[in-house]
Amino acid sequence: MRDVMRGCREAVVVDAVLLADELVTDVLRAGSGLRGVWLTRENDQGQLSIEVDYLTDAASTASRPDEEAWVGRWLLERLAGVWGVRATGPVHTTWARLSW
Repeated sequence: MRDVMRGCREAVVVDAVLLADELVTDVLRAGSGLRGVWLTRENDQGQLSIEVDYLTDAASTASRPDEEAWVGRWLLERLAGVWGVRATGPVHTTWARLSW
């Protein structure tokens, strides 16, 4: 992450690390199969895109306690300019964009 964010203010790097950590942690806590994490920096737009791919199935329905889910949602809403989830069959991607 620090290599991708080289040259950005430290506060932006910290926010990027928090966002990526939350997205990956959410997948792992849900019991889903993590497939990969992608970071794309777009200097001309001043944005970092974070994408986390994971497999879902009927068995991976574990959920986080309400308080933990609320904190995770708050982090996404607070730090990401936009975020969402898209699905292609059993592969889901949670994505977020951080602007600086």
